[in-house]
Amino acid sequence: MLKHLDVPNPVSQATLEQWLSGLNALSQALESIQPAIQQVVDVTDALALTGQLLGADHTTALDADKMRCLLDPLCERLECAGERICQVF
Repeated sequence: MLKHLDVPNPVSQATLEQWLSGLNALSQALESIQPAIQQVVDVTDALALTGQLLGADHTTALDADKMRCLLDPLCERLECAGERICQVF
């Protein structure tokens, strides 16, 4: 950047407008996926907690159907978030 300081107009106005337009589009895309990213973070936290529960000592055997009921909503939320992120790109 320093080498362009003494040049009056190192980049044309049209180029700057094109760059700004691209940055604006990128900013809007990032804003639109923010809820999906937060959903991924929430699911990650829930899965970490589930891992802790699975690693705890249990006096009775864990029921696979109950575990599926616990994990299925997390999987659905993760898939939904992934689809939202893919729609942007």
